[in-house]
Amino acid sequence: MGFELFSRRVAALTKEPIATVQKSGTIGLNAAAHEMIDQAMMVEFLFDRQRNVLALRPVDDSPHGYKLRKPSETGYTSVFAAALFDAYEIDVSESRRFVPFIENGMLCIDLAGSYTPAGRSSQSPDASED
Repeated sequence: MGFELFSRRVAALTKEPIATVQKSGTIGLNAAAHEMIDQAMMVEFLFDRQRNVLALRPVDDSPHGYKLRKPSETGYTSVFAAALFDAYEIDVSESRRFVPFIENGMLCIDLAGSYTPAGRSSQSPDASED
């Protein structure tokens, strides 16, 4: 078998569910994570302060619902959650990737659990910033 060229696009198509809490104030879901909630296009946010777990509950319509953006060609979607992050003082100083889980029909993100830094915040500081 010969060499394969690695590309970021291939890496982004992972089949493992990934939920990204982003510095920009959004929650991003890859296709596998979105499928965990049956590709719902509206969710309610819930937060368990004791466990530090954020949940997205799929809803058809709700005065407390937030619309997810139309999925991209790769299935990635996101929802703006800055108000939630502010209200519960959730740390978004860096973008972080989590493996979500389902609990009571909700997509859950354990903010106290293990994560992988995401985006530019995970890169080493620029040498010009000395």
